[in-house]
Amino acid sequence: MTMKTVIFMHLHRSGGTTFLKLLDHIYDANETYTIDGKRFRESAVEFGHLSEPARKKYRLVKGHLFWGFHGLCPNETT
Repeated sequence: MTMKTVIFMHLHRSGGTTFLKLLDHIYDANETYTIDGKRFRESAVEFGHLSEPARKKYRLVKGHLFWGFHGLCPNETT
């Protein structure tokens, strides 16, 4: 079975911070990639520049993302 990567697109003022805390209890820190909200575009580019095996290890990507980010994930996303 192929591992899926969960992408949580945090929207401002939507209760996302509470949900992020729940996700932190479910996923280990070493399998979570957090997009820096103050520099989300640069942070997404940094993720895209990681090697494919490095990107594959992440089971959760979270933060203030943009539509189309899923294309940077080599795993199937949900």
